[in-house]
Amino acid sequence: MFELIKKDIITTIISNKKSNLQYLFILLFFYTFLNPISYFTVNIIISYLILISSFKQDYENNSENFILSMPVNKENLVYSKYIFGFSLIIITTVMNSIITWILGGVFYRGSVLNDVLISNIIFLTIISIILPIIFKFGYRKSKVYINGVSIILGFVGFGILSLITDKIYNDFNSIDVFYSFGGPLSKIFEYIIYDMNTKYVNLYSIAFASSLIFILSMILSIRIIKDKNIINFKKFFIVAIIIVIIFNIHILVNKKMYGNIVYMQDYDDNNEINADINLDGYQEVEEGTLVRFKIINRSKYRFILEKVNLDFGKEIMLEDNSYTFASFVSLDYYKSDLNNNKLMQDGIEPFGEKCITFLMPKGLKLGKESFDLNNVNIEYSYKFVVDLPIINKFTSVSSGGGSYNFGNLNTNNYE
Repeated sequence: MFELIKKDIITTIISNKKSNLQYLFILLFFYTFLNPISYFTVNIIISYLILISSFKQDYENNSENFILSMPVNKENLVYSKYIFGFSLIIITTVMNSIITWILGGVFYRGSVLNDVLISNIIFLTIISIILPIIFKFGYRKSKVYINGVSIILGFVGFGILSLITDKIYNDFNSIDVFYSFGGPLSKIFEYIIYDMNTKYVNLYSIAFASSLIFILSMILSIRIIKDKNIINFKKFFIVAIIIVIIFNIHILVNKKMYGNIVYMQDYDDNNEINADINLDGYQEVEEGTLVRFKIINRSKYRFILEKVNLDFGKEIMLEDNSYTFASFVSLDYYKSDLNNNKLMQDGIEPFGEKCITFLMPKGLKLGKESFDLNNVNIEYSYKFVVDLPIINKFTSVSSGGGSYNFGNLNTNNYE
């Protein structure tokens, strides 16, 4: 059994330099162009390609017929593929976690525990379905449709697990949400969001269930490949117990390592993503008065303003006794200031600060006689981005906008 695993390692990883370049390209592609989904997809795709490559190598070199003609226990052939696939997802998950931990904030973010759980569940489910198909029909007949089956299972699995993740997070934080679903899986999605009890059905219980499905798939493949349905159950139970124990240790170790960083929002909470805006002063120029604000980026990402206006106005009571802000004067940033243009174009580097100025034209006096200084707003839209060093581009981490209200604009140093 271990000699067969060694054979797969040599043919698919050590000796196959061309495929190794392919895996490297996948890493670079996902960590740049598809970065937001790389945390749970890279290890699935690479593990899947390596495992399928082992069947491809056996088919192209006629290794399967050669092995079966030798005094080799057919059960060992099944065990070797399952153990090889299981080992791949463990190893690639560790490698992916290390890479994203090192590059967190350089590319996009670090990984969270749900990335590990989702990727492992999806991979074990996919190979639990396709391995019996390959053992039943052979690689030549099944290669046409197993990739399509795997892609469909991956998308469906990700959609369901993402909803379960959202459900767990919303339940934990007592957040009420409304979703509208369509399509053939709408009833399942609605049940997950509105009726499922996440105390019992969660990513931990689903991960354990996926390991059991993996074991059931293994015994199914053994029954398929054996001419006689005589199975060495003692050996099977030993292998099955070892796989389940190692998998659960793997999950527990990751749970310990990630601690309270389970969901993407938890990562954001532990890695502050915000920017402060404070009045910095005034400056008289020929065109009028510059009102200067300091923007402090408190995140490890680059902060870029996409649009910004300084609004002076008043609160107006509506018929239903609610209030709304009515802008009387709206000032765009002072485009003649080269620093402003540079700020809008390049943003503010991580943990950096820059100033932005607005021009108060001559004839407008900044004072209570002209404006309600309790109603001064900065309306803005922004995004936090990271540089992609390989292609010298930005990828967005988060974006948004809103209104930053100055409860009382300080005019003490304004004349």
